[in-house]
Formats: sequence, C-alpha cells, structure tokens
Amino acid sequence: MMQRITNLHFPPLSFVHFKKLSAFSSIINKDLNKRLEGYSCIQPTPYTIHDFLEISQDRAKLYNLVRTEIPVRLSKLIINMPGYLPQEVKDQRTGQFVKDYFEMSFKELETFPQKIDHIDKSTEAKFLEVLTRVGIRLGGTTEMLSDAILSSNILS
Repeated sequence: MMQRITNLHFPPLSFVHFKKLSAFSSIINKDLNKRLEGYSCIQPTPYTIHDFLEISQDRAKLYNLVRTEIPVRLSKLIINMPGYLPQEVKDQRTGQFVKDYFEMSFKELETFPQKIDHIDKSTEAKFLEVLTRVGIRLGGTTEMLSDAILSSNILS
C-alpha cells in the first residue's frame, strides 16, 4: 500500500514572492501550496538520452527521477502561468481549464511517495496510470491556449 509523504524538506523561500495559490484555487489546498512553493525553488535537472537509458535500468531510480522532475516543472508552470497568459485568455473558461489541468496533475502526482528504494508492481502500475492521465490531460493544452488566444482577438 502506498503511503503519503507529509514531511518534505524544501529549500527556504527567502526570495520567492507570489500569491498563495490556495486562496485562488479549488484544487490547490494549503498543504499542496506549500509543496508547490518548495518545488518551485528547485532547478530542473537536465538529462541526456544516455542518462535516461542508464536510469531506466533501475525502476526505483526512474520512479524517483520522474516523481521529482515532473512536479518541479509543473510547479514553475503553475506559479508563473498567470504572468504568461494575457488577461483576455485568463478570463476565458479555457484559461481556467488549462490552469485546473496543471493543478490536477500536480495534485495527483503528490499522492505518491516522494522517494522509494524499491517499487512494487502495484505502485508502479498506479503511477504509470497517473502519468498516462497527466499526459492525456496536458497533451491538448497548447491547442486550447492557441484557440483561446485566437478567439480573444488580442492579435488583431
């Protein structure tokens, strides 16, 4: 059975100043907001194809890499998204859907253990199911945002 990690240790947030997302989100609660802030202070790690091939030989190591790197990248997108999108797009339902899709993906990934030494088949299957859902959910966001930008007439 999976256990939920609640004592994550993140770098101090001395220079990060942004609004608490939990106040503006029905998905990100105070606990998830704290985790989001922590991940946003971590720099994503660059990997080569060679690195991935080596890491893929150890399933637990691969899990740990993906379990950390995806939330790091998602946190930066979620926190910075309000600055990336024009107000006309943020005001549309599509803008809210995209924001919700990223937040739902972050929330789902945070239900898994932060770090493991060995991955059992059940945890791996559930994790892969969530990764598949995240991929499907976020796969269409570029087109959604493009349509929202075009329909807002801000390019005219």
